Amino acid sequence: MRTIAQTDLEARVLNALTNHLMDPEALAVFCETYADERNRLRREAEGARETLNAASPRPNAITKSWWTRLSQVFRRSRSKTG
Repeated sequence: MRTIAQTDLEARVLNALTNHLMDPEALAVFCETYADERNRLRREAEGARETLNAASPRPNAITKSWWTRLSQVFRRSRSKTG
């Protein structure tokens, strides 16, 4: 199985849509389906993270603060890219 970076996948899909699928209804269906799948994957990852957090010892206040700040940075970074 070959792995492809999300940015490469999105570029390829947009190229295909631009050059081959100009139908507005097809584009709308694709966009909705793609967003649903990305949201499903996000929820799945968050669930796995919550499971890991529940199984881990409680972090101290400094570690918790650091992880909170780091997660905010990652969320901001993800929102800028897609």
